[in-house]
Amino acid sequence: MQNKIKVLIVDDSIVFQKKLERILAQSSIFEICAIANNGLQAIKMAELYKPDIISMDIMMPIMDGLTTATEIMQTNPIPIVFVSDIYNIYSDRKDDLSSGAVSFIAKPSGVGKQEFDKFASKYINLLRIMSEIKVVKRPKNNRDISYETSKNTLIPKNGSNLLFDIIAIGASAGGPESVKTLLNTIGDKVNIPILLVQHIDSNFSESYANWLNSHSPLNVQIAKDNQIATAGGVYIAPGGSHMIITENYQIKLLDDKNGSLHIPSIDNLFESVACGFKNRGIGIIMSGMGRDGAIGLKSIYDNNGFTFAQDKDSCLVYGMPAEAIRLNAVTQILDPENIGKKVIEILRK
Repeated sequence: MQNKIKVLIVDDSIVFQKKLERILAQSSIFEICAIANNGLQAIKMAELYKPDIISMDIMMPIMDGLTTATEIMQTNPIPIVFVSDIYNIYSDRKDDLSSGAVSFIAKPSGVGKQEFDKFASKYINLLRIMSEIKVVKRPKNNRDISYETSKNTLIPKNGSNLLFDIIAIGASAGGPESVKTLLNTIGDKVNIPILLVQHIDSNFSESYANWLNSHSPLNVQIAKDNQIATAGGVYIAPGGSHMIITENYQIKLLDDKNGSLHIPSIDNLFESVACGFKNRGIGIIMSGMGRDGAIGLKSIYDNNGFTFAQDKDSCLVYGMPAEAIRLNAVTQILDPENIGKKVIEILRK
């Protein structure tokens, strides 16, 4: 008999605790090992009960979920899924997405049965998948720069002799911190557009873009359909749509017609870069579970573009980079900071 997945529920609302208990009781694969009312209790219970997955609210008394997740990932790493109705978490905290949580899911905003059933199904699947992730300790990082000044608007390159014209990044679980480090390193030294697909709950997309903006001089924004990607811009695929780029730098947002596992899909973005830019594309695959992006990165590689995979030691989750490496789709394997430095180097050449 397969061992059950042990879940630690952390939420200061007794009512919502009961709702999560009822949801998990519907599935025979879960066992609630403990329930905590705040982050301080969660840290102690995580050490005592050693759950396979932690379901955690963000706004709680005594110790909030963001601080708690950071502490757990630095001392006793366990996959953490934030379950919250606070979407704009950027506004008060600029380090929140660095905490090491592997995923986010929004609490249902209404009381209707249909909406709650939809949340319940997504919640169960998310905990099941994320419980399988092998996470690593997150060392304390005191080297951080926040950019509050106005963004530098770079002139799009036109007829220059640079070898590369576009950068495409794909990330999933554990990706926010890696992407932040990469963009922070690149800074304003790159004068070609950057496109990013990050697997994240669509309710948190805008907050994610704002957070990245606070850590980079680049202009980070949610991409719009038919928008022209320009130098100095970082364009994030919105939730619910695939994002591709044409050879004329026009961003296209597409509905999913093939039943993709991930919407947006990293593979779709990478394939469009390979098709439209051939050997002038740079592809970067970062921390994440599964294999999305590996095939697309292979297409960039096969078209003589330059491809990177985040190295194992710096990944929170080493799934997608490992798959890309297995497919022989990678030019270089580096940590996020050194990927950024190498990008600057090859563009200067």
